[in-house]
Amino acid sequence: MYQQTQQTQPTNNMNTNQLAGKGMIAVIKMGRWGATKRHKAATDEVNQNNQTDAAKVSVTLTKHPALKEIISIQGYARQTHYSLTLPSVDEGMRIVPAARMHEHSAAMNQFATQIRQVVDLFMRDYAYERLTAPARLGGLYDARQWPDEDIVREKFRFETDYRPIPTQGQWQQWLLDSAKEGREELRERVAIAVRHIADRLAAVNVPGAVCDGRTFRDSVVGNLREILDLAPDLNFMDDKDIADLVREARALAQHDPETLRNSQTLRQEVREKADKVAGMFNL
Repeated sequence: MYQQTQQTQPTNNMNTNQLAGKGMIAVIKMGRWGATKRHKAATDEVNQNNQTDAAKVSVTLTKHPALKEIISIQGYARQTHYSLTLPSVDEGMRIVPAARMHEHSAAMNQFATQIRQVVDLFMRDYAYERLTAPARLGGLYDARQWPDEDIVREKFRFETDYRPIPTQGQWQQWLLDSAKEGREELRERVAIAVRHIADRLAAVNVPGAVCDGRTFRDSVVGNLREILDLAPDLNFMDDKDIADLVREARALAQHDPETLRNSQTLRQEVREKADKVAGMFNL
């Protein structure tokens, strides 16, 4: 939980009520039934035979493909959540700008629907997986690791909670500190994308280097365009330095990746511009 340290002042004329009105707190909660369990008896036996306590024997109860897909969807959901939000000083609580609320809500609802559908596929086969487990696992089978279906289904969860940003009491300082942390993360996200395009262009612009879809991927430009598109909304403090950085960085993202791959002269120009931007803003 947030511990107030010292007073933070807004970097512009915007007060905390104005800041609070420009976003919401967003919290996502995810869970799933774990199909990999520690086998205590086997662990104890291995440790005893080897006179150690370092061994841990784990058992994969089922390799049902739905479980892997659920992990993938949850990972992509977390990535999307982080992309559309800024951090707060409390881990797990992130701030979504009002301008991105609809996009965030629609994306999280879609992920929730996808997860429910895949969970249904797994639960359809759960009884069979449990029935065939003794033959499949042999001596590592433990009936206690296979709970009833309703218990397993409850383990799968994906929820999104939106809350207004409070401004009373300690929350006022919480918001100011969170805004400062958000500014630093946003600046770093832009900086990473700028440095990456500079590094990749430098790598493929040396004598003998090959510049193709493997050595200079579309995502190098795509990732920069994505954060530059998000930045004006994520810059909810209207920080001038961030706005200036974004404006200068846009020149790096105006060319298609294929155009850059086909022109060494253009690659050199964009690389020099990227180095200039990095120098201007100490990236």
